[in-house]
Amino acid sequence: MIHIYGLKNCDSCRKAIKWLSTEDISLTFHDFGIEGLDPKKLDGWLMETDWNVLLNRRGMTWRKIQDTQKQDLNKVRARDLMLGHLSLIKRPVFEAQKKILIGATVDILNMIKKLS
Repeated sequence: MIHIYGLKNCDSCRKAIKWLSTEDISLTFHDFGIEGLDPKKLDGWLMETDWNVLLNRRGMTWRKIQDTQKQDLNKVRARDLMLGHLSLIKRPVFEAQKKILIGATVDILNMIKKLS
């Protein structure tokens, strides 16, 4: 079973869910916009991956964050920003066989296919 975390209105999440469905890969989807995100879950992801990969600096939410909050970022400050603004988490986040994969690139989707 593949677990996907993201936002239901996110194009990348929808693309990934659609692709996995056409490949008959079973999945669960956790919309952290509706269901929230346990800080311990984020901490686990941050232990498994680089916080720079997990922090979404390309979206509108990032542009709205005050410059003072963006300065001198480190893992702890990035974690706090992501918990305060869940859309700052790059999406989708996949959990598959104790691996954390981030994004909906062709390579990642093919990796997930192999892991399912």
